[in-house]
This record gives sequence, structure tokens and C-alpha cells, in this order.
Amino acid sequence: MATLSIVSDVVCPWCYIGKHRLFQALDTVREKHPSAVITIDWLPFELNPELPPAGVPRDEYCERKFGTIARANRIYAEIAANAQADGLPIKLDRISTTPNTLSAHRLICYASRLGQANAVVDGLFRAYFVEGKNIGDKDTLIDIGYLVGLEANPIRKLLDEEVISNELIAQREQAYDSGAQGVPAFLWNGNWLFIGAQSPETIVQIIEQRLNQA
Repeated sequence: MATLSIVSDVVCPWCYIGKHRLFQALDTVREKHPSAVITIDWLPFELNPELPPAGVPRDEYCERKFGTIARANRIYAEIAANAQADGLPIKLDRISTTPNTLSAHRLICYASRLGQANAVVDGLFRAYFVEGKNIGDKDTLIDIGYLVGLEANPIRKLLDEEVISNELIAQREQAYDSGAQGVPAFLWNGNWLFIGAQSPETIVQIIEQRLNQA
């Protein structure tokens, strides 16, 4: 059995695209290697830890990060084209707030204990990149958890306490200790695998190499 860890932030569009490509690749790997057991876990990476809890207006963030809105639009247009070429829905123009993602990572950490991390990550990506929701907002996070079958009250309690669990701290340390300076990044049994939203074909080759080494 192998563990494939994904170092990711849920406001990173390449993480959204990379997750889609990874799971396409995993479908192929499992068809070719039916006896292989690969589990997925998620490690948190905050691209913008300095943002206030309420986040910042999207235009303000883009001007600060890219210098001008026009430059940001050119960069995001290329990203959107990549997503659309993959058949992946993306509506960047709907995003009005760039959130602080700490609470979203806390939700993912909680969901991982219940075996629902992948579903929650999908919900977060869809809420942000398709629906334009503020995924730093507590009620939005509660709704995302509820839609994948998690009870609302434990999530609300978790977010209201605003305590970073030891589990999340350990995951964050693992992500940074891996050497990841950008996301998405991927680890195989805790060791470096690859970085970036690689094509499904490339990912299949990389994973098969690791399986053949086992």
C-alpha cells in the first residue's frame, strides 16, 4: 500500500486542475494495476497566510499580487483555458473575495478523520472556482461539509473555537518540511514525487515507476 500526499491550497487554480488530472491518472493506474492500493491524503499549504480572516476584495488582491488587473486577467485567462481544455468548469469572474484559507484547511483536516477529505476538497474547489463563493466564510464551509454528509454542528463548533489542532499543525509542518515552495506538490510515502499540474499521461508514468520499485 502507498500513500500519495497532495500539498495544496484550495484557492490555487493549478491545484484545482492538478487534482483533476491526478485522479484521471489514478483511474488509469488502477485499471492497469488492479492490485495496487494507493491512498490519498491532503497536506495544507497557505499561499496567503497574511490575509485577514475575512479575506480581501479580489481586485485588491490581484493588483497587489500582479501589479495590474489587466496582467492578472491575462494570467487567469491562460489558467481558465487549461481548465476548459480538460473539461473542468471554472468561472473566475464570479470570485469577489480572495479568502484566508486556514479555516478551509481545518475543515479538510476534520473531514480526513471521517474519510471525506476528497469530497470536501472537491466541494471547496467547486464553491470557489465555479460558484465564486467565499470559502473563508464559516457558514459557507459548514454548507460544504453538510453537502458531503458531515454534520453541521461539529463543523460549526470546530470553526467557532478557532483552535488549530495538533493534527493540522503536524500536517502543515510535513508540507513545509517536504521542501514544497509552490503548489500543487505531491509526495509518495512521504518522499518527493513531482510538482505542478502535470498531464495525466506523465503522472501515470511517474506512479508506475514507483510501483515497479516497490
